[in-house]
Amino acid sequence: MALDAFSLECERVVAQLILQADAMDLELVHALPFYKYQVRDLRAGDQAPLLIARCLPSTWSLYEQRFWHAARTIDLLIVREHNAVAPVPVLSLETGHYYQAGAIPSIERAERHRRNEREQHLIISLLALGMEAGDQALAAMSERSRRRYKAMLSDCLKRPRGRARSL
Repeated sequence: MALDAFSLECERVVAQLILQADAMDLELVHALPFYKYQVRDLRAGDQAPLLIARCLPSTWSLYEQRFWHAARTIDLLIVREHNAVAPVPVLSLETGHYYQAGAIPSIERAERHRRNEREQHLIISLLALGMEAGDQALAAMSERSRRRYKAMLSDCLKRPRGRARSL
């Protein structure tokens, strides 16, 4: 059976994680279904507790795939690109940095006239987690933009149709 595009991206992230695990001070203890792993953070020493980590292509995938409501079932999110705020700690394979839960990624761009897709995703993730920075960004927008962002947020907050999926 062929994998869909999202699953193929997750497979690539897992392959990259396996290659970079030693450099990230992670020990892959056990593979679990749905691109999850039991890992041990070697920065905390040998007695570090086991963490459940989920591999995703980007932090935005947590919202795009409507996984964010189930994020409490994992301890660490391993992504290729950190581009949205997450309710759990995040390890970015692209930069090699660990981000705390609720950490806002830096998105810098010169001569900005309108928000690009990455900036929109960041604002929506801030709003989904109820962070003050998201409310401030929303207050600075026009009424029409405010309605559009609230509609995008409500779309992300809906539960996916069909059978429940596991994060």
